[in-house]
Amino acid sequence: WHLSCSNFSSDHQSQMITKAETLCKTRGVRLIVMDSLMALMRAEYVGIGMLARRQAVLNNMIHALSRIAETYNCAVLLTNQVATKMMGMFSGNDAIGGNIIAHGCHFRVMFKTKGFSANNSLKRRAVIVDAPDLPPDEAEFFITSVGIADTEKAEMSKEDTSGFEVPSLYEDVEEEEVAPSIDPEASPESDDGEKELITVKGIGAGMAVQLKKAGINSVGELISAQPEELASKVSGASLRKVQEWQGNAKSMIQA
Repeated sequence: WHLSCSNFSSDHQSQMITKAETLCKTRGVRLIVMDSLMALMRAEYVGIGMLARRQAVLNNMIHALSRIAETYNCAVLLTNQVATKMMGMFSGNDAIGGNIIAHGCHFRVMFKTKGFSANNSLKRRAVIVDAPDLPPDEAEFFITSVGIADTEKAEMSKEDTSGFEVPSLYEDVEEEEVAPSIDPEASPESDDGEKELITVKGIGAGMAVQLKKAGINSVGELISAQPEELASKVSGASLRKVQEWQGNAKSMIQA
């Protein structure tokens, strides 16, 4: 599962970094991706007089993300904008943000296109600008209709290369925990609150096991549980999803 959000200001961006740290702690998030790190700050802090304030805000964000990465063993991927740097008769692209980003990011990779337009070719180049344990180098790749490839004529493989089957994801779970134990001869007037979790719409066998580990063993316990508390205990279950399960469970009992 994944979560995404849109930032509307640099203050909002800082708040989302704080929220991301909470998710790393409570939900086990291990990858944070931030697109266009400098876009909002470039729009808000305009002019040389605002440069010091902009760099201070940027420094706080970089340090907060670094702390999250080290504390929760989480990977942080940032994309950034570039600006043309004029150097006499020549010009080159340089990353926005200056030394704050240069010192704060461990690995920096610049992606370049072939020619003056990104639509001229599928070929791209990834250039290692800076890395603690890698020498400066570059590699070519292609963005094709089947994804990233090392040739422009890549084709989709017809073979199943997934390498796993869905049931094998729960091979460490005992069979009686995965399979619903519903008696086909049970009376329709039996207590619906004691039904198996897997009978609720939206709850599969794997999620039923996760709910049982969190102490939810029946439909009745699911309905009476606090949504916020349950969402924080069960990996892959958002607050909205828990509330949806509870609504489906109530509808099933009332039917």
